[in-house]
Amino acid sequence: MYSKANLPEIGITTRAKLRSAIKRGDLLPLRAGWYSQPDANPEVCRAVKAGGQLGCLSGCKYYGLWVPRISKTHVCLRPGSRRVEHDTLVLHRLTPDQARAPFQPLAKLTDCLTHVAHRHDGETALIVIESAIDKKLISPAVAQTILSSIPEYRRRATAKYLCSNSQSGSETRVRLFLQKRGLTVQPQARIPQVGFVDMLVGNSLIIECDGMEYHHTVAAFENDRRRDFHAQLMGYRVLRLSYSQIWHNWENTALLLAELISTRTYLAPPKPAKL
Repeated sequence: MYSKANLPEIGITTRAKLRSAIKRGDLLPLRAGWYSQPDANPEVCRAVKAGGQLGCLSGCKYYGLWVPRISKTHVCLRPGSRRVEHDTLVLHRLTPDQARAPFQPLAKLTDCLTHVAHRHDGETALIVIESAIDKKLISPAVAQTILSSIPEYRRRATAKYLCSNSQSGSETRVRLFLQKRGLTVQPQARIPQVGFVDMLVGNSLIIECDGMEYHHTVAAFENDRRRDFHAQLMGYRVLRLSYSQIWHNWENTALLLAELISTRTYLAPPKPAKL
């Protein structure tokens, strides 16, 4: 991605050379003063063409974070810039402070996370922020700084649930649901003979959140069944939730989880089977 001022870096020093590069297809004009190479990221190109920069959830996705499935490109616009409405775009306005920074086609990671924290619900904010922590792209302290920038009433309901060892958005969604109902949840708890589990609820309920690519090998399937067997022999109850249950059918799954926790059986300590 090149601005007009950067074109000399690739040997384009005259209008004639620019026209020639565009005619050959070496450069694609996006908007006045901005050009891309043919293999440039299409979402970044779409954002620049719309008059803004790639940010918010789309920016988080670009940086490789766990992001809830999105179907539109999130574009951040400077105050006063013309809105280009399109059904494939979600448009956000930058704050005056954000807009003072020099323009870049892709927002910085911390800015993308801040966009999400300000413009989306607390669950979504925690999902992307915890993913950034898990990938060691930000520290828990930076995460708290990002959350401290949102309005106080939202910060109180979000920051206290921040976790530094959540490994997927699915884990964050399930853990947050339980914690908001007052349950004690230990993420990535280590259980002898079983290993690390996604979360231990109370004293004896293990919840595993299977990803979309779950069981891509026979070995993974067999290993999880072995772990589940050991856990149940040790007196734990094991609940596996699929990606579809957590994301495509969450409303029904949440109702069933609420029924399960109403039994309070998770409070009982694990009672190993007598062999």
